[in-house]
Amino acid sequence: MGISATRLLVELIGQVVLLLWGARMVQTGIVRAFGADLRRLLGLGLRNRFAALLAGIGVTTLLQSSTATALMVTSFAPAASSRWCRAWR
Repeated sequence: MGISATRLLVELIGQVVLLLWGARMVQTGIVRAFGADLRRLLGLGLRNRFAALLAGIGVTTLLQSSTATALMVTSFAPAASSRWCRAWR
């Protein structure tokens, strides 16, 4: 017999939650360990598109998780966008 739709949905939601929680733990650990150095290195690594591509490949390779990398980048985006807004004033 097959899996019921309710059980499938509950298991899928549980797996997504565990994935996001694990990625958040990785992000928090990296930010706590490297902090300002990480932001400085990201600033240097994101000077142009080619450098950004290489930095993304490097971070993803080190973390072995493109999901964790994407979540880290999106968490840094609000701080970077506020800095860009101040630069335009």
